[in-house]
Amino acid sequence: MKSPVVGARTVVVDKGTGEFWWAMTSVSGAQVVGPDMVGSQRATAYRFHQAAKIAGGLASSTGWVKLWVGSNGLPLKAESDGTAQVLGLFGGGKSKTTILYEDYGAPIRITAPAL
Repeated sequence: MKSPVVGARTVVVDKGTGEFWWAMTSVSGAQVVGPDMVGSQRATAYRFHQAAKIAGGLASSTGWVKLWVGSNGLPLKAESDGTAQVLGLFGGGKSKTTILYEDYGAPIRITAPAL
């Protein structure tokens, strides 16, 4: 299977104003960590370095990501350790994020709001 880590573009939406910013992400150092388990599911773990510029470089973040991909090619888990800066001056704030992906194929119901 080809490595799922190729780069990304993310849209970040401010829930208060509805404004959005593009986050341009570069990925480097991608490598296969090896077989692993996520809960009871077999997975292959990958590791890569990610650097993102948000709003044309007004803010940025960088850090390592570990991604577990199931035998069906879908992500099961992602963990990231990062550092962020704003205007190149403020920040240096550190974060750790864990995302579990589950319920693929579950029925989805979308109901329009009543006007």
